[in-house]
This record gives sequence, C-alpha cells and structure tokens, in this order.
Amino acid sequence: MSAEPSYLRKADWAEQHLMELSKRVLAFMAGEPYGVTDPIEGKHGRRTARLVFTGQPDSDIALMAGDVLYNLRTAFDYLVGSLVPPSERSKVLCPLLHEPVWDIPCTEGESTELTRNREKWESLTRRIKSDEAVEILKDLMPLDARTPLPTMHPLDLLNRLSNRDRHRQLSVIAWGLGDARAKVVMKGIGEIRPAQFQDFDFTYRGFRDGAEIPIDKNVAYVKLRGTPVVVMQVSDQWGNVLLSLGLRSILEWLRNEAISKLAPYSLST
Repeated sequence: MSAEPSYLRKADWAEQHLMELSKRVLAFMAGEPYGVTDPIEGKHGRRTARLVFTGQPDSDIALMAGDVLYNLRTAFDYLVGSLVPPSERSKVLCPLLHEPVWDIPCTEGESTELTRNREKWESLTRRIKSDEAVEILKDLMPLDARTPLPTMHPLDLLNRLSNRDRHRQLSVIAWGLGDARAKVVMKGIGEIRPAQFQDFDFTYRGFRDGAEIPIDKNVAYVKLRGTPVVVMQVSDQWGNVLLSLGLRSILEWLRNEAISKLAPYSLST
C-alpha cells in the first residue's frame, strides 16, 4: 500500500489522465481539420472566403477531460478532509466561497446561500485543529474581490466544470485557428502571394471558425494554415477554456498553492 497521502495520489492520477488527453488533442490538431471555402460574391460586389472546420474533437476527449476534472476535485476534497480528524470527516463540507463569510455577521433577512455557506464554513473550520491552516484555507477561496473579471479562479473553474460534468458531457469544440497564416492564389497564372487583407487581423478577428475573409477580385482562392484552438465551453459569461492548458493550470494551482501550503497541517492520509 502506498505511503503517499491520498490527495497526492489523486493529483498524480489526474496528471496521468491529462497526459493521455493532451495526446488526443494534439493528434486532432495535427490532422489539420479545417479548410477555406471557395470565394463567393455577396452584396455590393464584396468577395469573401470563409474558414471552416471539417472535423471536431471526438466525444472521447470530453469524457477524458471529465476524468481529469473528477480527480482534481477529489484531490482537493481529500486535502481539505485531511485537515480534520478522521472520525469527523464525514460531518464536514468545504464550501467554495465568493465572499468572506467569516467576516460577515449574521443578520435577519440575509440570503439563504450566505447562511448555508457560513454554516458549512464554521462546521469545517471548528474541526480543523490549526489556526494557520484555517487562514491558508481562507486565502485559497475564490473571493470575488481577489478575482476581478474576466479572470477566473482555478478553484472556481474546477467547481463549475466538474459540476457540469456530473450532469452532462462537457462541450469540447474546435473554436478556431491560432497563429493563422494566409496566402492567396491569383487568377490566371496561379501565382501565390502572401495575403494582404486590409483591416483584417488573423491573430484576433480572423481565426474563429466561420470567419469571413475578404478577398480581391483577382484572387482565385485562399490558402490558410495555423494551429487549431480546442476549448471547453464554460458559460456565456466566462467563455471558453483551452485544452489542455486550462486543466494543466488547475493542476499546477492545486499542487503549488493548495497542497504545498496545507500539506504540513494534514492529520493523516
């Protein structure tokens, strides 16, 4: 039986799944699953081509991402649970707090969510034997005051995605094309030229799936190359998270912030 604490083993297990996920994502990207449509002429004589994705990540990638999230969230729960005596661990839950409930006095008419979070927090922290560990846990919370928009705290991101995965499969899509480079083939002799599109930035507006590419009347077609951008969709508010970079950032936060700071106060595996 391993002598390593369970939260470390879970974090390592998450990394193994993440490595396999990264290989699948890279294999999809290497297949260059995109193209450019033939030019068409629209209203007012405006000619455009369009970036289109000819394939999307298979559903196994979303399932593998869910496995990574499950292990990351479990590792955090194991870590927090290890701060409490074993006989009392089944009685506590660690809320993810966006406001410092420990500094907010109980008042009549306060929201149910605030009351519930305060009760969970107090039930947990009164069983933790170290005041230092409680202060560290406070610092790890994704408080709104510390995480201004549009940044998303790793723990908050982990919670949102893992909750979503419990109820339905994660949405993983090829969002667009990064590091896009374009050339045009001219009509007639087929001369290939570097693309020069007025007011069109391929590093920003031009790389999303379905983006229109304005072209001159003398252009036969467009050649486009770049790196597919694969994302997990979070929400309308938070947008998308890069695969596999987003999951890697959560793992690094778990190890470098949560585990490294709380492990000295762990009572047992």
